[in-house]
Amino acid sequence: RDNAWSASHGLGERARLVYSGTLGFKHNPELLTGLAAAVDALGTPVDLVVVSETVTAPVLREDAAARDVRLTMLPFQPYEDLPEVLGSADVLLVLLEADAGAFSVPSKTLSYLCAGRPIVGFVPAENLAAELISESGGLVLPPESASIPAAATWVHDLLAERGLAEKIGATS
Repeated sequence: RDNAWSASHGLGERARLVYSGTLGFKHNPELLTGLAAAVDALGTPVDLVVVSETVTAPVLREDAAARDVRLTMLPFQPYEDLPEVLGSADVLLVLLEADAGAFSVPSKTLSYLCAGRPIVGFVPAENLAAELISESGGLVLPPESASIPAAATWVHDLLAERGLAEKIGATS
């Protein structure tokens, strides 16, 4: 978690929610900021780290500022840094809109599973990624704002119970 990559980007001791990959029109970036704000509101301070070159960056930055979310936005990182990028997370995040669920499987899910970290997937239940995340012990919820409270409670509880994140990550 605390590695050379996280240190080089000034990521501190707070818990980290990490999204790495494409963040485009088939995603709702406000689910990321909403989740971070809701986890904070439950008493668990978190940093949201987004590694992407996205057209939705202005929306993400504005929403993070409005919700008082500590956001670190970074461009895509060199491929050889991917293990440290994903390894720096306490929880990894996957997004996929409902209308994209039938034809698009987020490839980041497989990389996330290799990182050995718990995953929250805001993805349609019928998507293959939902099955993979569930089987690994992660949380799958519909990609809608109404899912944020349940996801926040899950993340809050996960981070509060020492060792649980490692146990879930080990099943990936």
